[in-house]
Amino acid sequence: MIIGGGYGTGRELVEFFLTEGPVSGLINMGVATVIWSLVLAICFEFARKGKHYEYRSFVKGLLGKGWIGYEILYLIGLVLVVSVMGSASGEIFHEMVGAPELFGIIIMMGLVGFIVFFGTSLVEKVLSVWSIILYGAFFIMFIAVFKMFSSEIMSSFALQNTETSWTMGGIKYAAYNIGLAPAILFCVRHFDSKKEALISGLCAGLIGMFPALIMFLAMLSQYP
Repeated sequence: MIIGGGYGTGRELVEFFLTEGPVSGLINMGVATVIWSLVLAICFEFARKGKHYEYRSFVKGLLGKGWIGYEILYLIGLVLVVSVMGSASGEIFHEMVGAPELFGIIIMMGLVGFIVFFGTSLVEKVLSVWSIILYGAFFIMFIAVFKMFSSEIMSSFALQNTETSWTMGGIKYAAYNIGLAPAILFCVRHFDSKKEALISGLCAGLIGMFPALIMFLAMLSQYP
C-alpha cells in the first residue's frame, strides 16, 4: 500500500523529502526509516505475544475500548491509499495503451478485490512474488536513470538549501504511514520467537524505505 500509493506517483516523496533538498531529504528519509523499524519491531512482537494476527484483534489488544476510533481513522486511511493507487493505475494504463483511465482503475480495483476474496494465503503468495518483481523493476529503473543522468544526480547535492528541516519531513512521513502497520500483521503467525519478530520489524522498515530511496535518487536527476 505504501509503495503503490506513495512511491508509484512520486508525489509523497516530493512532498516530504525532495522539497527539503537532496541532502536533507536523505536525512529525513533516514529518520522515517528508523521510526518505521522501531515501531514495526514493537508491533510485531506485541502481535506475536498476544496472537493478534489481524488488525482488529491487534487494535483491540492495544487500545482496548478506544479501538473503534482507530477503526474509523483506519478505514479513512485505506480509502485514501486505495484512491491514490487507483488514480495512479488509471494514469499509467492510459499512458501505456491509450485507453481511458477508468479502465485502469477498474482493473486495479478488481484485482485487489479478487486477491482479498481468497484470503490471507493468496495475499501472502501474491505479495511475495510481486515484491520481488516490483523491487527488481525499481532497481532496473534506477540503473537506467543513473547511467543517463549520473552527473546531474551527483551535482544536485551541491544545491542543498541550509534553511530546511532535517527531521520533520521524516517524522511526518513515518507518522502518516505507520498507521497502516496492522495491515501486514498476517505475517506474524510465522514468527516463532521474540528475536524473529524484532529482527523482522527492523528489516521491514529498511525494506519499505528502499524503493523510496531509489525513486528519490532518480528524481534528483531533474532537481531542482
